[in-house]
Amino acid sequence: MMKLSTLLSTIQIKSSSLSGDPEIHAVCYSSHNATPGSLFVAIKGLKTDGYQYISQALEKGSVAVLAEKPYETKTVVIKNSREILPIVSTRFYQNPSEKLVLIGITGTNGKTTTSYLLESILQVAGYEVGVIGTINYRFRQETYPNSMTTPESTDLQRIMVQMKNQGVSHVIMEVSSHSIALHRVNGCAFDVGIFTNFSQDHLDYHETMEQYWDSKKRFFTDLLSHSSKKNRIAIVNGEDSKGKVLQECLQIPYLVTGTSSFCDISMKIEQHNLQGIQGYLLIDGNKIQFQSFLCGDYNVENILSAAGAAKALKISPKTIAKGISSLKGVPGRLEKVENYQSRYVFVDYAHTPDALKHVIQTIRKLSNHRLICVFGCGGDRDSQKRPLMGEIASHLSDIVILTSDNPRTEDPFKILAEIEAGISKNIFKINPAQIDTVSNGYMIIPDRKEAINHAIRLSNENDIILIAGKGHETYQILKDQAIFFDDRIEAQKALASLRVKI
Repeated sequence: MMKLSTLLSTIQIKSSSLSGDPEIHAVCYSSHNATPGSLFVAIKGLKTDGYQYISQALEKGSVAVLAEKPYETKTVVIKNSREILPIVSTRFYQNPSEKLVLIGITGTNGKTTTSYLLESILQVAGYEVGVIGTINYRFRQETYPNSMTTPESTDLQRIMVQMKNQGVSHVIMEVSSHSIALHRVNGCAFDVGIFTNFSQDHLDYHETMEQYWDSKKRFFTDLLSHSSKKNRIAIVNGEDSKGKVLQECLQIPYLVTGTSSFCDISMKIEQHNLQGIQGYLLIDGNKIQFQSFLCGDYNVENILSAAGAAKALKISPKTIAKGISSLKGVPGRLEKVENYQSRYVFVDYAHTPDALKHVIQTIRKLSNHRLICVFGCGGDRDSQKRPLMGEIASHLSDIVILTSDNPRTEDPFKILAEIEAGISKNIFKINPAQIDTVSNGYMIIPDRKEAINHAIRLSNENDIILIAGKGHETYQILKDQAIFFDDRIEAQKALASLRVKI
């Protein structure tokens, strides 16, 4: 419990229809979570405005409301609800990140894999670790569903309190560009910030690449630089062009990772195939042997990012190498679907042009067998990337099957047409009925289950089937309804029913 006046100290108040100074028992931004004694903060969401739900929050027992315009009762009017929400949330939960080692990871791709790698390293080092990310949030051997990569500020603070109270010492957080732009991570005291890479994504929200980059950059120049932590430090991927730009902007210490000799943390690769990577980490003049079950040049960068953060946290090189070797894989990240049909089937979360390009190039580099790629693009998201992904997949794969991802409220056929627009006119369009005679080209199968089944059926021994876009997701969003759907399970079913071609 906390007095409202304590929560609002230093916050400029424009007007108020509230009498007294109520005790606040909870902070919420959704009327569904309003309880007796709660403070309801009316924020504007991407689809609705919390102001419309003030009456419901009051009916459920909220004793005070923060809003950007007056309401008939119990309302304190402030300038910007989104900027105020993290302030009151951090105060209500008594600033848990101050008592934790907090590592933030941002970048277009690689956040999840880097978080798994760093989690493994920290666990080998003997720390109790919590992770907040795209797949879930987890700590103390328990996992919890996470509806967005970086939760709203109130939820973040609550989760960190839960972690702290359960003995967690280190928290790894995936920090999305949305969360930075919407102030969700304001109030978090970061010790380490990791920059993985930068490429096109989320232009449905940020509108331009400049705005998108500005959001990523501000994590370092504003949030990390102004963190209350004494030894804050940035880990920058020196292989990425924006990593070089970021270095020029930083006013705090930073370490550069990459395969070049000038990098603070680098690597020498001795063996690299679809089974993983073996080589040496070069840290502080030490040459430490390691092996990883991950593969791909982008995972080389992710491994180095995690190693850089571990070095910044003063973990020994031998422990870093052991932690990297201990990670068997990451859900939905070039995840292998085991089978007895002599096919190599991978499920990957790649849903941006850059990610799709890198995962296909990785497979091409490590194998000379035929590649069949199944993918689509999400609805109500950046439409500009659709033709780009069509172009990439069709040029780098032997066969491409365009299908639905999460159409959401968009027409699936419109999405597919926009992907198809990027495919070269020189690439043959296949009729799915020609399945037994196909050698190269592309086809369109809107039903994702049918598309996966077709890919498996037209494959031969030693072929590689890449099912991209949804990765770890166990649902498909059709209009406003989510149905159960798991690429891995559908691939397993198709493989089980496969009959050997004669």
